[in-house]
Amino acid sequence: MFTCGAVTGVSLSAPASVAGFYGELLGWRLDGGVLSDADGVSVAALLAGTDGWSLTLDGAADRVVAEGGQLLGERLAADPAGVRFGLGAADVPLPPPGPGRPAWFEHMSTDPAAADGFYPAVFGCGLAPAGPSYAVFLAGERPVAGRLAQAPELAGAVGERWMVYLAHADVDAGATAAQRLGGIVAVPPSDTPTGRLAAVVDPAGAVFTLLTPGSGAAPGQGESAGRERG
Repeated sequence: MFTCGAVTGVSLSAPASVAGFYGELLGWRLDGGVLSDADGVSVAALLAGTDGWSLTLDGAADRVVAEGGQLLGERLAADPAGVRFGLGAADVPLPPPGPGRPAWFEHMSTDPAAADGFYPAVFGCGLAPAGPSYAVFLAGERPVAGRLAQAPELAGAVGERWMVYLAHADVDAGATAAQRLGGIVAVPPSDTPTGRLAAVVDPAGAVFTLLTPGSGAAPGQGESAGRERG
C-alpha cells in the first residue's frame, strides 16, 4: 500500500556548501551527511551530486521494471515519464510532521497518464481525480501524495519531478529570505485551499516548495503550486 510509510525519506543531492542556505532559511544544520532541524531531528540526507531534491519510495525493483519504469542504479529508479525517485529504505528516515520538515509530496510531469498507471500498479495506492489537472494518491481514504499535470511553462520553470514540500510558518517571509540568501522564487507565494505556498530554487539549483498548511484541507485536496487556475 502506498502510505506515508511508503515514502521512506527525502534526500538532497547538492554541494555541501548549500547547507548554509537551509540553515538560515529553516534552522537546519549539517552533521555527517545528515540535515537536522533545530530540535535535532534528522530531516534529510545530503548526498554528493547535483540532482536536487528527491524522495525514496518503498517498493520492489521487479515491479518497477514490469510497469515500464527503469532501474538507474542499486537504489535509484525512474518512472515511465522519466521522473526519478529512490527505491527502498532511505538513508535518513522520514521524520514526523513539523516546522521545516517534509509536509507533502507531488508528482509533477507533462505525462500524467504515465504516473496514473505506474504508481498504483507498483505501490498499490488508490487514485482520485481532484480537478482537471490534478489527482491524489490515496492510502484507503487518506491523501498521501499528489499528481499534477504540468503545463509546459511550469515544467520549464521547475522541471518534471517529485516535488518535496517543506513546512514553513510564513511562506512570504521564507520566500523573501530565500532570495536574500541567493535562491530564486520560481513560483511566487500564493493562497490555495491547501495553504500558502511558493516554489523556490536554492543556490545550487535544487527546487522545492515552501508550504504553510491551511486549516481547511489536507494537502492535495486543493490547488497546488503552479496548478492551473480557471
